[in-house]
Amino acid sequence: MLRIAARSLSLIMLLLLIPLGFTVSSLARQPKDRQDAQKDGRGMRTRRYLLLLLTVLLPIFDAPPVWAQSPQPYSYTSINGTVLTLYPYPGRNIALLVPSPTLDRPTLTTIVDVFDQVYDYYRQTTGRDPSLYFNYNGLATIAVVPSTCGYGCGFLGATGIEIVNAGFDLLYNAVRSNNQYDQTIFYEFGRNFWFYGDRIEYKAPNDTGAVTTGYAVFMRFMAMEATGVTGGPFNGYDFLCFKSEVQRLLDRYLADPSLTWSNTLAIGRAPANPIGLGATDLFAAFLFELRQLFGQGFIDRIWKEVGQRPRATTTQDAVDNFILAASAASGRNLTSLFSDIWRWPVSSRARSEASSRFGPPFIDCGTPIR
Repeated sequence: MLRIAARSLSLIMLLLLIPLGFTVSSLARQPKDRQDAQKDGRGMRTRRYLLLLLTVLLPIFDAPPVWAQSPQPYSYTSINGTVLTLYPYPGRNIALLVPSPTLDRPTLTTIVDVFDQVYDYYRQTTGRDPSLYFNYNGLATIAVVPSTCGYGCGFLGATGIEIVNAGFDLLYNAVRSNNQYDQTIFYEFGRNFWFYGDRIEYKAPNDTGAVTTGYAVFMRFMAMEATGVTGGPFNGYDFLCFKSEVQRLLDRYLADPSLTWSNTLAIGRAPANPIGLGATDLFAAFLFELRQLFGQGFIDRIWKEVGQRPRATTTQDAVDNFILAASAASGRNLTSLFSDIWRWPVSSRARSEASSRFGPPFIDCGTPIR
């Protein structure tokens, strides 16, 4: 789906170039003299040249990676400090580093192409690139390693993702056999593209991970949608059922009037649910509902708005920052939605700012706004 943007750029080029050619060639239909005819001939040649150039550029915008020869061994030092010999398969944005040079090339091509698009999506949605840290010739690395900080591991706000051998095997085999994608690396990109800890993450003694990890949980789903991939099973659950359970967390929360922000997100807890989802998934559920109300454009704007908020010194500052960024992304005063319906704390300062910038509080009438 992200390739649509590249195709759109190419079509824009086409629309710009073809009229130029038509304008020049149309003069050739009625030359006034030999000199005009020669000029018009050059114009027609220019048109042909520009169209030929476009046919050359169009595949470049949309091409998957191509490797001319077998990869050479590369010495990689893991996050844990282990020196490994891996084999690089570079793309446009990322390089996949694998432990064997004999893996199926078409499968690797597909995987690298998808994660190039995932990088594109995160960059487009956040408006930023991570700091260059772990890299291969300037490309963000996804390395397959025996062990790391978890099943997968990604630096916060900087390039570098690792996944354990078993995790990569699951991804590789599912892509090769069923064209399904394990979600781990899509999630870890949410670590690399996390720039907002000092804006919207809560401060101790409140839980200090629900927002940071909840962002990665939610953006994993968005990146998988944007690239059009089919998700593989998650912890034994069908991927679409898993995704649906994340979204239903908000319904479970709202159905229990004893639940508030203070006894869920603030302390790292979620409503009871059948698959053991936590506070990070509840934060993602709120984001799903905001998208439902205000459309995909809301997600395209929200993180840029978060980045414009001042640094938070208290948890209340962080909560206010998120609510005001959401208000800006929707173009509506969402303070009452968060406080009266969703039971979040909202300061008087935030209410005043929202009122002055966005007018009266938004009322959720149950109809999505597009």
